[in-house]
Amino acid sequence: MLGDRVANRDLAAAGIRTVGMFQINCYAPVGLGMAQVEALASSVVNLYPVLPKTGTVSIESPLNTTSSIVVDNYILVPVRATYRTEA
Repeated sequence: MLGDRVANRDLAAAGIRTVGMFQINCYAPVGLGMAQVEALASSVVNLYPVLPKTGTVSIESPLNTTSSIVVDNYILVPVRATYRTEA
């Protein structure tokens, strides 16, 4: 999870906003085929809808998947999203 802290100029000039990206790696052995790992990635995307702020955290955009990667006999599909927290 990566994040950048920036001052959130509220009336008291005390707030902090953190904006970042989180990634969930979905993987399966190469022999099982792409369909299984793509279904897993789709399930993860469906778990995190874009919602209004919950407490101090909000997911800023829909999760997305990127190109698959083969690593050590596993197919890996990264699922990424941006988030924002305010404290």
